[in-house]
Amino acid sequence: MSIALACRSCWRRSGDGCEPRTPSISPLNFLPELDGWRDHSPLVGSWGSLQVRHLDFRLQALAKLERGLDTDLADVRTMLERGLVSTAELHDGFVAMRTSLFRFPAVDVARFERRLGDVAGRRPRPDR
Repeated sequence: MSIALACRSCWRRSGDGCEPRTPSISPLNFLPELDGWRDHSPLVGSWGSLQVRHLDFRLQALAKLERGLDTDLADVRTMLERGLVSTAELHDGFVAMRTSLFRFPAVDVARFERRLGDVAGRRPRPDR
């Protein structure tokens, strides 16, 4: 597959082809995976055999909550307002990854959980 780029200055040539100069940074570098994250990654579009997807919005929102910048928290509120994620999905995602967070020592779990509650509210109770 060949991709023509309008600006090649951000790419460098290697023996195997072109590679981005900047490292790939993803929420998966900072938080555990959520089950089914690939299935929850919506398709942006397809061009021949190339598919471009958003990363699972649950992971994006949880990564923003963990980082906790004011702009990140505003982004998560907007994601909730637009229906890209639900409060239940965020709480369920946090619960699912909580037991694996020890592998990410930079994560302050208590602060992360507090931010989740501040932005997404209390965990919804299941219908009885």
